[in-house]
Amino acid sequence: MSNNKIRKICDQITALENELSTAIEEQSGRLRYQLEGKRVIFEREIKDVHQLAKLGVLRWFLTVRPQNYLTMPIIY
Repeated sequence: MSNNKIRKICDQITALENELSTAIEEQSGRLRYQLEGKRVIFEREIKDVHQLAKLGVLRWFLTVRPQNYLTMPIIY
């Protein structure tokens, strides 16, 4: 491979990385989260909604059909 071809491929990779970074920023703005290193940080509002949506074990038992008990995860 010639140096020009390698340089051209590196330029394409850089352009795609920039495009990906822009797309991630746009998406995080819509879904209200931020990337910090390898972690995803949600806004407080989103965390509150997730907390309300969680089912406790007792609530799960009261709301599912009996045949679903057979597939219930076992916690040791």
